[in-house]
Amino acid sequence: MQFDVDLTPLTTFQTKSRAEAFCAVDSVEALASALSEAKAKGMSVNLLGGGANTIARAWVKGLTLKVAIPGVTVDVDDQNVCRVTVGAGETIDEVIGALVEKNLGGLENLSSIPGTVGGAIVQNIGAYGVEIGPFVETVTVYDMEEGRLLTLTQAECRFGYRHSVFKTPQGAGLVIVSVTLNLGNPKDWRPTVSYRAVEDALAHEENPTLTPAFMRTLIQGIRARKLPDPRVIGNAGSFFTNPVITTVHWRELISVHPNLPWYDLDEDHKKLAAAGLIEAAGFKGEGTETVGTYPHHALILVNRGGATGEEVERFAETIVERVEALFGVRLEAEPVFLG
Repeated sequence: MQFDVDLTPLTTFQTKSRAEAFCAVDSVEALASALSEAKAKGMSVNLLGGGANTIARAWVKGLTLKVAIPGVTVDVDDQNVCRVTVGAGETIDEVIGALVEKNLGGLENLSSIPGTVGGAIVQNIGAYGVEIGPFVETVTVYDMEEGRLLTLTQAECRFGYRHSVFKTPQGAGLVIVSVTLNLGNPKDWRPTVSYRAVEDALAHEENPTLTPAFMRTLIQGIRARKLPDPRVIGNAGSFFTNPVITTVHWRELISVHPNLPWYDLDEDHKKLAAAGLIEAAGFKGEGTETVGTYPHHALILVNRGGATGEEVERFAETIVERVEALFGVRLEAEPVFLG
């Protein structure tokens, strides 16, 4: 365990931050030991993966525990069903790349999303018509309260839109150690192309052969054109979830603001594009000296240089309050704030 540690380079938003204590663990034994030491010192515990969905405030009290447990194992059973067991500390994009090299498809639409496998499960990451949750068979977790390993089924993970049990009070004491993904029979793989950005990109390709490798390259190109690279501009990707409203509310809203983008969910609910709301509220490309929205995508907040977590939080709340005042819709932030 180290003390007074600089966390700035450990999140993709790169907010100026220091941790009271910090420890990186690469095994279950090291995890248990660090948690035991924190308990003995009366310290709270903050979990950190790749920092892709985390905004660290200026001072993070307690122990910041970076889960860096490695490992990737691919197994194919006698029914030709492929299962991949991955350590929580593995980088999700590197795992997807390795699977695609083996011509194992399913996750390729999630290419170029930063962060670790553990963070991907917590957030139930999704992009271009694919979410990771449906591929999860089991998740192995360490129960901090009971001091033992548990195995959760997909149903017990309670996956939803950018949601899982790990984002609830019931799952707050569970540390993801590894996950087993079921990719099915590789021969049954079909590309997921029913998403506007994917359809538009494919329209510029001449007679493409849709393999997992081709789809990964296509998705990487789409993301590179639309989204800032966190290695160049500090950001946490999409900052707000797309809000779901009732059809009654939607009718009222569209009657006044007919150009707002939306998606049909079911007879009683519609999903609004958070980026459209933020842009309509006048925030695209706007901000303060240290934090603002990305000029090419209003849903992404960026670090303009030297931002603290508190400054990000204040600017995000300004957006939330303005959007709610204009449209009666309250945006919810995706990233977790530490500190």
